[in-house]
Amino acid sequence: MTNDEFLKKAFSMAHFLSGISPNQMISIKGCDSTHLYCSEYSLQLMGATESEIIGKTVWFPLYDHNPDIEKIIREEDLSILESRMPKMVFKINRFTTGLTPYVCSKAPLINQSTNQVVGILFQGFEMNFVNFQQYLLKYIFLSNNNSSIHTLPSLSKREKQVVFLFMAHLSSREIANTLYQIEKKQISKSGVDTLFYDQLYPKFNVRSRHELYKKLQDMGYNEMIPEEILISSSMPLSKINIY
Repeated sequence: MTNDEFLKKAFSMAHFLSGISPNQMISIKGCDSTHLYCSEYSLQLMGATESEIIGKTVWFPLYDHNPDIEKIIREEDLSILESRMPKMVFKINRFTTGLTPYVCSKAPLINQSTNQVVGILFQGFEMNFVNFQQYLLKYIFLSNNNSSIHTLPSLSKREKQVVFLFMAHLSSREIANTLYQIEKKQISKSGVDTLFYDQLYPKFNVRSRHELYKKLQDMGYNEMIPEEILISSSMPLSKINIY
């Protein structure tokens, strides 16, 4: 089976999955990270048409037109293509239905006939929230006995919150709006921007959000949640590192 034939079968399977699971986000990307297929439900959530998505790497309105997001997503995709291993990512995006947390599964599409990676299958699942408070003390205890936690730079409560939301691909405006929902205290987009430039960039020795994202990912921040966000909340994760 040629790679083109394999992709055609993948499109048919994705369309079939969309039919039997209409509320699941499904898309297929090529090896250059451009969208080749996008389910109707995904398009509805993004408020986009097929012609606006196909052939594009990212739907910028979904990320408040953040210019760094394309590099971030491209690097995320490249790691999957090169490792030939699937990856689960926690994300928050502002869909037409509002800010929505979900689990994103990205898996390489490998043509067994040629042993080549020909694309990436994306599946998004909105989260079923479960109360985790009984786990909170357990993971605080574990984190206090995890030596790697102590190698992380000291961050303020606000810095931890912003880092967590930034790792979920939120823009400055969306971070400000989300923090307002959490604390009911007004914070401006410019205030979040200033925190990046004046506090996070120097602490992590970077000069751009793209560099910051990569540095934070390398340090494991994409697998951690600040205690300040968890307290009196519910999170859909079975295992949580608290710092």
